[in-house]
Amino acid sequence: MGVIGEFNFDYLARAMSQINPYTIVIEKSSGKQIYKHPEANELQYEVHHTKHGKLTTFSLLLAAKRYSNNWQNTVVIDKVTKKQMYARKDLGWYNYAVRNKKTGEPIASFHFLPNAEDFAKKYREGTVVIDNLND
Repeated sequence: MGVIGEFNFDYLARAMSQINPYTIVIEKSSGKQIYKHPEANELQYEVHHTKHGKLTTFSLLLAAKRYSNNWQNTVVIDKVTKKQMYARKDLGWYNYAVRNKKTGEPIASFHFLPNAEDFAKKYREGTVVIDNLND
């Protein structure tokens, strides 16, 4: 749904969040998630930067995307599956592809090598290959 409201006091924001399921409260100055409705996901979506690594984590993908849009060179990674869920348009084409070693089938694509490596770690040794698409 997006932003439901802005409040000067976090207790008012938390009270509003209690009324609406799947909502979170984000501190505007820091961009950090400070509260989540009990029905929202755990902190699952990580915002990663090319140079600085993980910046912050959110319960809702939409919140992570909005935060990512405020920072250049960022992507959103699902902490559970390690898949890249979102990338800013200014990043252009993917830089790395993870593919099955036997079949050559692509499994996932990423902008950042550490994210591709994290994803590849989920599979048995030797079953996946990371290709640099810029070579």
